[in-house]
Amino acid sequence: MPQTLGIVASHYTRSIINVDYLIGAGGGGGGDGVSGASYRFGGGGGAGGGIYTLAFNGAATSVPKIQLYLGTYTITLGAGGLRNNNGNDSSIIGPGVSITTTGGGRGGSANAASTVGGNGGSGGGGAASLGSASNRLPGSATTGQGYPGGAGYRDTDSRGGAGGGGGLAGDGKDGNPFASPRSTGGQEQGWNANVWDTSIVYVGNGGGAGFTNDFSPYLLNGGSGGVTGGSGGVTTTAAIANGSGGGGGGAASSTVTSLGNFGGSGVVYFKYLTSAASGFTVTGSGGTSQVIGSYTVWKFTSSGSLTIS
Repeated sequence: MPQTLGIVASHYTRSIINVDYLIGAGGGGGGDGVSGASYRFGGGGGAGGGIYTLAFNGAATSVPKIQLYLGTYTITLGAGGLRNNNGNDSSIIGPGVSITTTGGGRGGSANAASTVGGNGGSGGGGAASLGSASNRLPGSATTGQGYPGGAGYRDTDSRGGAGGGGGLAGDGKDGNPFASPRSTGGQEQGWNANVWDTSIVYVGNGGGAGFTNDFSPYLLNGGSGGVTGGSGGVTTTAAIANGSGGGGGGAASSTVTSLGNFGGSGVVYFKYLTSAASGFTVTGSGGTSQVIGSYTVWKFTSSGSLTIS
């Protein structure tokens, strides 16, 4: 998948070279399923946009590594979106580096004002709302940061399903309740044990959405999000913290309203050869460091800074 980032030209000479990084923005919130004269379903939130130099199997991506120069780097982690809201951007700003990822798109709500999925790092899923297909469109993704959401679907009767949110590794599934899988979020993108962390790390999963494919009595169901994305249904779940996942979308009937859920907050990793930092002092706030083999890895789970001196 192509990647984009901004690296500012610099006159600095002393630096920690060949630094790998991963940055994920906040995931979008799931859309509401709103009760009314018919069954209506909210879309899953899209994953927060992600940029990374190492893929899930440890192979290098097309994104170039960075250098960390003397000075302070401000780390801003985007919060996950509230229900029916986009996630927030994440950024790394400091000497020679300026990188920003876009918050995930919100899931479409069954409310007529916002039925389409929101655009974002990954797009939100479209709602299974009434009216024309243009009311059920998914949100688009930011180039190089994610994938679009899935479209909502509406049958001639009350059957239908909202689209799942897009993820870092795949589109959100359309809400067709007769397809399989139904209204799931984007495929998970995982980073295995020795790449970024001492355990398997999953980042950037879309949220699942609500659907029904049964005749009377209509049964309300929900699709699962990816590993870090929330699930949809009558009871929705939020995306996990620091996983950039999208929130689950609701499944509602004429008498039941099911609210969408929150997206997950963003995360930032840095990884460099410990020997490359010889002669430097590296300190951070909002993050923790660990040594994995020959590498030092910093993980930020809240906004803060990284200082090279």
